[in-house]
Amino acid sequence: LVLVLSMGIYTGCGKENTEIENSRMEEQTTPENSENDEIHLEDGLKIDFTRDYSENIKEDVDDVVADSTSLQEELTNMEKVTQKYTPLAEAAQTQGEMNVAAQWLYTIWDTELNNLWGRLSSSADRQMKENLLAEQRNWIDLKEEVTLLNIGSREENGSMYPLLQDSYLEEITKNRAYVLARELAKIKEEDFVMPEVSAKYGTFVDNQGNGELSFTSEDGSVKGMIKIDGWNGASFKVTEIYGEFPFSVGEEFEFPFAF
Repeated sequence: LVLVLSMGIYTGCGKENTEIENSRMEEQTTPENSENDEIHLEDGLKIDFTRDYSENIKEDVDDVVADSTSLQEELTNMEKVTQKYTPLAEAAQTQGEMNVAAQWLYTIWDTELNNLWGRLSSSADRQMKENLLAEQRNWIDLKEEVTLLNIGSREENGSMYPLLQDSYLEEITKNRAYVLARELAKIKEEDFVMPEVSAKYGTFVDNQGNGELSFTSEDGSVKGMIKIDGWNGASFKVTEIYGEFPFSVGEEFEFPFAF
């Protein structure tokens, strides 16, 4: 039985200290400066759609990490970095400029994700690191497929594709950053509250009236109930089987939140 639950909309990935590949699906070219008030981010952003903001974004993210007193505060302050680069999107006039602006907004959360992964992989014990590394690799492997399912192909979207892709990647990368921050907070024994899961992440129809979904395989040989539980992911409980299977009625399978 293969149960695929697609929950997601918009991400990046983490680069592990040892050898996790960069979260980007494609090499992008173009970042610059970044910062804002309270967290020592430089005021003002020079609008230049040909400029590479990569190093500036990295500096802004590093400043946020250094100036935040907790992981909860850090994730909140990351929004200030996004606000700094939002004028790029507001000033964009052409599709090409909109695509470039979306790229840098995605880069912010991709950079934060890689930063969190570096700290998490150096702080976790061996077992926890192995588990997190397996989850992270799985997340990276599925990211391209999830993006395709949610926004469609490059051929279907034409010149808008980079905008749609990076906007989607921004959101799912931000989600993943919160998940890693939560795990790092556990190690540091900090309180950490996850944000509400947006309604735009996955569409589910409650056909039972109790927050659950009934499931029947295409050939009718397996039936069960799917329960969606926000950031905790989902579970599937087998209620009926017809024929021989490597599981039995009553067994329950957990599917952690990924996107």
